[in-house]
Amino acid sequence: MSHHICLPKQSLTRFSSKGALFCLDLNTNQITKTTPKSFLVSENYFTKDVEDKLSAGIETRIGRVCKKIDETIKRNMVSDKTIAKMTKLSKEIIAIQSIRNPGYMKNHFLPYSKTPPRGEGGAKFAASFILSGELYNTAIKEFNKAHNLDLKSMIILFNGTKRNFLLPTLHFYKYVYENQDIFAICLSPKFSLLLVDTNFYNEHYRNGFGSTGAKIFCEDQVIHFNKYAACFEKRYGIGKMVGSKIELNEIINFCEGCTFGC
Repeated sequence: MSHHICLPKQSLTRFSSKGALFCLDLNTNQITKTTPKSFLVSENYFTKDVEDKLSAGIETRIGRVCKKIDETIKRNMVSDKTIAKMTKLSKEIIAIQSIRNPGYMKNHFLPYSKTPPRGEGGAKFAASFILSGELYNTAIKEFNKAHNLDLKSMIILFNGTKRNFLLPTLHFYKYVYENQDIFAICLSPKFSLLLVDTNFYNEHYRNGFGSTGAKIFCEDQVIHFNKYAACFEKRYGIGKMVGSKIELNEIINFCEGCTFGC
């Protein structure tokens, strides 16, 4: 059975157009055309119990968050209780995707963790080992602790422009703003989630964004977020992004003269 290595088919489909999925290799700056079904798949990559856990752990969580966002858009409001639930789900999505992604597991997660076995099976074996057993919740806690992911506030970022967010193979990225870590989860071409420190949110965002989040009207902002995602993916993921061909070409131009240090 073929398994999606890094990203669930459900997420890939959101970033496809008429069944086609465009992928940019950040290491070669080449764009290729594929499909959500065939992007980064491998035969029997995970055992059945791991695949089932990923299905429940990732696809179900992402589906819940997207459903809540759809409800928020319709009602133009969201309760504090819902925000708390979505924040918890978002942290779990980030942790699981970091374990699942071979690039992140090898380059960023393993050095922080005493849990995975070392030297025998590499990133794939470590990921399967964690996801299949009792170490699953422990790994999430270790990830949160290692990255100081004690972030309790969330911003729903609505993209009101003609440009589109891109999806890195990690499904998330991190950037630093005024010495504060901000984690972003890419959920669709038209919305993302930001996890931020509560004090930082109250100081910088609450008055301007309100409880439902921020709406982006400036195309340059979307491009800027995509650039952050590309840099983080190139450093810590496997170096691939999917989405709109126009946006991917924008990233190629950016990478050729990158000043972000990636």
